[in-house]
Amino acid sequence: MTTTLIGYTDASGSSMGIWFLGKYTSYLPPDGPQGLVFFYESVAICLAFYLSTQYECDQIAVYSDNTN
Repeated sequence: MTTTLIGYTDASGSSMGIWFLGKYTSYLPPDGPQGLVFFYESVAICLAFYLSTQYECDQIAVYSDNTN
């Protein structure tokens, strides 16, 4: 059986969040650039893939409102 981890990401110029069903992470590097929402949108997606390695799953789907 194939298991799929589903994640949702979103970011603003001051924070970003990653949500896996039942688990939530909010993060912003203290020394990162401020006010660059598109940068943090892409970092949030990359971080979701990185954090997914702690779950035993065969696939991951990440949903984001980033259109870039």
